[in-house]
Amino acid sequence: MSIEPQSSYVVVSVEIDGGNYEIALSGNALSVAESGMPDELYLPAGDVVPQMLVASSTVRQCPNKGEVRYFNLELWGHIFEDIAWMAHPDAALGQNIAQLRDRIAFDTSRVNVITM
Repeated sequence: MSIEPQSSYVVVSVEIDGGNYEIALSGNALSVAESGMPDELYLPAGDVVPQMLVASSTVRQCPNKGEVRYFNLELWGHIFEDIAWMAHPDAALGQNIAQLRDRIAFDTSRVNVITM
């Protein structure tokens, strides 16, 4: 797995009833490339619009990232279940993976991601 700083700004938005709503903007995203998986962008949690993400009950174990907790997005009466996640890497996974702590990734099949 490789983790590299994203060199451009990242805007994450969702489409609801024909409108596009920005839910995150970051100039500090990390690009994560993992063998056999689509690349992911991890944004600092503080770069996500506050209170839009609500912890879901979904928790998974990832061999490369440790415990992964999921979030639902609640906006304008719409709920997008498990649309985002945050890794909680164990120290045993190493310093490289520790960079993902306090960062959120989004399911790119369900959000719009623009880099500029």
